Amino acid sequence: MEYKDVILTFMAIKRVAIRSGNTINFMASIAVSDKERL
Repeated sequence: MEYKDVILTFMAIKRVAIRSGNTINFMASIAVSDKERL
């Protein structure tokens, strides 16, 4: 369940990163996701 959630979150972030084409936004999104999980 949790593993699946991580994959879905990563895919969603990846989709946004590709759309924006901005690596910094991509990294910031991951950092925010990690903080929200903790």
